[in-house]
Amino acid sequence: MVDQVEIHRKVASDDVGERREVVEQLCSNFADLPDKDAAWKDLIQLTGDKDSDVRRSVADALGSTFPHVPDKDTAWEDLHRLIEDEDSIVRRGAVVALGSAFQYVPSKNEAWEDLHRLIEDEDSIVRRGAAFALSSAFQHVPDKDAAWEDLHRLTGDEDVNVLSIAANALGFAFQHVPDKDEAWKNLIRLIEDEGSNVRLRAANALGFAFQHVPDKDAAWEDLHMLTADKKSSVRWCAAYALWIAFQHVPDKNAAWEDMHLLTGDKDRYVRRGAAYALGITFQYVPDKIAAWEDMHRLTWDNDRYVRHVATNALGSAFQHVPDKNEAWKDLLRLTEDEDSNVQLYATDALGTALQYVPDKDAAWEDLHRLTGNEDSNVRVSANHSLGRASIFKATVAESEGDFESELNNAIDFFERSSNEETYSNPSSFCLPFYRSFFMIAFEKTESKGEVQRYLAEAKSASKGSKNKETLLEAVENLASALTEAHKTRDFGAMKSDLNACMQYCNRAADLIDDAAEDAPGAAGILRRGMPIIDGRIKEIINEIQEKARAVCRETRGTPLEEFGLATDRSAQELPIQDPLALTISLGNMANNAKVLCELIATDDERRHACEQLKDLSDMELSEQGRALDRALQYITTCLHSHRNEAPTTKTVYISDTQKEIVRIAVAQFCFELTESFPFVLKNKDEVKTKVFSALEIAKYDGANILCLPELCLCEEWISEIEERYPDMIVIGGSFYKDKMNICPVIMKSDADRHYQPKITPSRNEDPEMTGVGMVSGDAVYIYETRFGRFMVLICRDFDHLLTRLVHRKNPDMIFCPAFNSASANKRFHNAAHLHVEKSPLYIMIANTGKYGGTSIFGRLHKDYFGLLVGNGCKDARDLTYKLCEIKEGQEEVILADFNLIHKSVQVPTPSDPNEDTRSVGRFKKIPIQPNRSRI
Repeated sequence: MVDQVEIHRKVASDDVGERREVVEQLCSNFADLPDKDAAWKDLIQLTGDKDSDVRRSVADALGSTFPHVPDKDTAWEDLHRLIEDEDSIVRRGAVVALGSAFQYVPSKNEAWEDLHRLIEDEDSIVRRGAAFALSSAFQHVPDKDAAWEDLHRLTGDEDVNVLSIAANALGFAFQHVPDKDEAWKNLIRLIEDEGSNVRLRAANALGFAFQHVPDKDAAWEDLHMLTADKKSSVRWCAAYALWIAFQHVPDKNAAWEDMHLLTGDKDRYVRRGAAYALGITFQYVPDKIAAWEDMHRLTWDNDRYVRHVATNALGSAFQHVPDKNEAWKDLLRLTEDEDSNVQLYATDALGTALQYVPDKDAAWEDLHRLTGNEDSNVRVSANHSLGRASIFKATVAESEGDFESELNNAIDFFERSSNEETYSNPSSFCLPFYRSFFMIAFEKTESKGEVQRYLAEAKSASKGSKNKETLLEAVENLASALTEAHKTRDFGAMKSDLNACMQYCNRAADLIDDAAEDAPGAAGILRRGMPIIDGRIKEIINEIQEKARAVCRETRGTPLEEFGLATDRSAQELPIQDPLALTISLGNMANNAKVLCELIATDDERRHACEQLKDLSDMELSEQGRALDRALQYITTCLHSHRNEAPTTKTVYISDTQKEIVRIAVAQFCFELTESFPFVLKNKDEVKTKVFSALEIAKYDGANILCLPELCLCEEWISEIEERYPDMIVIGGSFYKDKMNICPVIMKSDADRHYQPKITPSRNEDPEMTGVGMVSGDAVYIYETRFGRFMVLICRDFDHLLTRLVHRKNPDMIFCPAFNSASANKRFHNAAHLHVEKSPLYIMIANTGKYGGTSIFGRLHKDYFGLLVGNGCKDARDLTYKLCEIKEGQEEVILADFNLIHKSVQVPTPSDPNEDTRSVGRFKKIPIQPNRSRI
């Protein structure tokens, strides 16, 4: 229980850290606080805080809590004041909050005036926020003509990021735009834009807008053009847009031909999109034989994720496939695929397809055989599918005896499924629920107590959501229905009640992520008017919206804030009534969630819920909702954990920053360590020669900072380094002292020395295995020096602590001395790129030459990448912000200049090259050629 008295104390605290923290607490717990009036007054007080980060966080909090505040007039006044703040970051946060809160604002005319004014803001970051806000607020704006004029102007903005967001907004707003002819012209212009990022956003917008555009023939021509775009990312988005628009396309033969071509695209991501589109649109395709051949071919694709999608697509489309026997054989083949996820999806698809296969007895045996599979997840799915199939058999049984027998079989299969130990079991709800039904329907003795116990188990399995009123009411209604069935003892009535129970059970299982029922595609089910699915989808959306709000709260004030806001906005605007639009919206949310997963997850965390997002596009609608709900819950837990479990940070002040351009060197060389802890250098003299050779290279090339690999240093060398290189800061790799892995930060200074200890032990340093191992440090130091503000994260600390720290301290640079394997290199490089992409900072990784991967990361215009490829810094196909890398076995020093003032790409690019300010420049790679005469 949150202590509201303590919250109120922090609001008036002199410690800005506590005031920032209390904004998070107020936002996260607002709905549960006993005195909401007092809580709101605390938020109002914080809107006038002297710290801009506090004001920005409060602006965001006002947006997310606006629907719940008791005094919306006061809330609107506070939001209005923040919109006029001098700080552009605060204005951006305020306008994004306004977009979320717009429909609840009491004075929409004033709110629209504020939004209109910020759309014209001179700062592009504010215009981005305004474009983002306009997409959600458009349908609620009182003056849609003026709103359309603003959106029209944004689609011509000089900032490509504003332009891209405006393209998306046009898709969301299209059906509400008063001048659809002009809006269509704008969309055409964006579709033909030179920038691939703009075109792919335009392709996405075209999918949403297609059914509303005035000239569908012209719209189809544009969509057709996008499916053949030279950029694979645009073709990928076009594939998704094609299935959204397919049923509205006037020439379905031509549309099918495009889809057919996309299934054979050379790019695997495009093939995935085409496979998904084929599964959804199969029933509308004019040439189902050719479509079946394409789907069959995709199940043999070399890319396992394409096979994932194709497998699920085959399950979704099974009832429309012309050759069901061959389709069944394909699914059986896929249950033996080398990829365990393909096996699992194929088993699920068999459960979906069972009712449509011609030879149901043989199919039953095939599914039964999979209950003995060596993979527990496959066994769980097979048993659960057999349980669902038995329920179906019971509902069509001709005699009461068969009805009872099949229901009993179903319970047995659900029990076998539940007995397996897996991360998520689909039968944990259905087992107690159907047991209670069986007892009421068939047990002769009084069993009310056991029925209530089973229902209590079902209710317990449904826990985990804050919004369970509808679900619990459904469970109580089921108990009443079962009681009625017990009273009537009529076989026909019992079958009818069982049908109702199936629907209720499947609905509940959808909501709580505990049952995977046999559901056809979203569009077909919803449009056939099954109201239970409507209710189920709404409940899924409620769950997702709650989780998205939590993610948004946890990311406030961090580099991940934009993605948290985007996830929350997408969740609040999920189009419940249009299953196709809902699916693409879930996909957009998943894209944001994927980035968050990559940024917050360590290697162990990545194995859980976030992994499921990689295959979201091959799931049916309800499965997408459940997967996204799980992932958002997991992301929230990780973000909260990362905030609360981050180590202590301490600032070591040496000097104010005195240089705008800092030259940094990162060294890589080969060396061997002993086999047991504590690891020490085998070839000490040889390594010393290499260390001092790297120092000499750095010195003579004018480097200000040099970073060395982990465990390459001996303590006795430090004083010599300090004396010989007084003008440099040396991030001295590390060495063991008193069982601690310590990185010395070597510099000439009168300040006390604070060497950075490693906090997170590697596997071979972990003392939990044998009792012998590394002693962990307890703090991360922030070094403030004349060459900038930096942190040192030794090896696994980079993987484990990067996200937890970077948003709190905003360093100029992060140095990572490492002794990483090739697989760890890939993970570290991915994390470095993603953090640099989202935050203006530089990352330097120094690794051993045994594995390579020493590299530097920073934001640089991609037009320069070709030059970096030419001088051997970059691979030709690498489009990340890894600017220079040393390969395995090489012994070299990377040197480059880093601008501490301008860390981002200059936008727009100046016409005069002399005015172009580059964040990183003067790259060099110099071989280390040890010279003992220098030592």
